[in-house]
Amino acid sequence: MKDDITCALSGVLPNDEEEDNELGGIPEGWIEITVKRVFPNSKYIILQQLKQQAVQMTLAQVPEEQRAMALESVQTQVDATYYAFESSLKDYVEETDTVYIAPPENDDAILKEYTKLAELLGFDPMLFEDDDQGEEDEEESASKEPQEEVEATENEK
Repeated sequence: MKDDITCALSGVLPNDEEEDNELGGIPEGWIEITVKRVFPNSKYIILQQLKQQAVQMTLAQVPEEQRAMALESVQTQVDATYYAFESSLKDYVEETDTVYIAPPENDDAILKEYTKLAELLGFDPMLFEDDDQGEEDEEESASKEPQEEVEATENEK
């Protein structure tokens, strides 16, 4: 696993503890960023153009007054001719690239660069801290409420 994951910002590898505590396919605390790009498949586009040309060439051989009637038949024949090849193609191509970032809270330089990157891309760079902080706040307020009730009851006496 260590060979597959390297921090894109610093070049560091996961330490043994992080790797031993792997969660969701990546070392504990590491960030995985995946970029996906989808665009038309040029082979699929060329095949569609080729099929259209084949229909036009075939129809050119049919007398003009019979072309409208022959159109559907010719299209079906051309579709059948290229069916096997066309079924092996996707109409789009998908490219993905994944990079990893070491836990930003462990290194100020990584934190600084990760924060810039996150802000540039428009997401909260400290999202992982907000969840933990929210839980701590809930625990603190839950533990304070009973104490406040006890104090209020004692003051009434």
